[in-house]
Parts: sequence; structure tokens; C-alpha cells
Amino acid sequence: AASISNCRGVYLHVISYNQPAISFYNKMLFKLVRRLPHFYYIRGQHYDSYLFVYYVNGGRSPCSPLEVITSFVVDFRAFLKMVVARFWNKEERSTPRWSRCKESTTLLVSQNNKRIIGGDDTRCHV
Repeated sequence: AASISNCRGVYLHVISYNQPAISFYNKMLFKLVRRLPHFYYIRGQHYDSYLFVYYVNGGRSPCSPLEVITSFVVDFRAFLKMVVARFWNKEERSTPRWSRCKESTTLLVSQNNKRIIGGDDTRCHV
């Protein structure tokens, strides 16, 4: 396979109970890709298979563990932004665009370098 320039990997599968073959493939640096449930049907019985790959000529997995984690983080951040944006938009629709403060005739009075707010109607009404 390494002599074929456009070949990037050699794939094989092995029945799940063939432990000597699985050990051999691991020893030869094949990478376990996935378990294939019910891949084989032998004498009326289903058996699982393991799929292995050996990369050649600079071949590599299309999704390294780091790429999977990075993709998950990016997607999760986008999801959070979408949820926050929806919540924010819903909140904006339920309150007026400009909060209205009730006018007060009370002034700030200064006594001994302390400011005292007088009156009861100085709060904002939303």
C-alpha cells in the first residue's frame, strides 16, 4: 500500500472474538477505528467486527481527538450564544424600549458634605 502514492490508509476488519488477530494488528500499529455491531452473519448468528486502519503516505484520521474537542467547543459556544440571544430578545419584547422614571419635585439637599435624597417618589417604574 505504501508504494501506491495516492493510498493514504489500509483498512481491515476482524471478528470481535478473534483475539490473536486483534493483538497482532495492535502490535503492527493499526489503530482501532470503531466496533461494527452485527457485521458478520455466520451460521445463523450475528457477530460484531472491529474496524482497524493503518495510515501510510502521510495519511491521517479526518478527525483527530483535538479536532473533535475543538469542534464540540465551537458548536457549544454557538449554541450558548443562540440561547442567550433568544432569551435577550424575549426580554426586550416584554419591557418597553425606554424605561420611564416617574418625575419627582424633590431636590438633592447637601448637609455636612453628605447628599440626602428626599421624598418618596424617586424610584423608577418599569
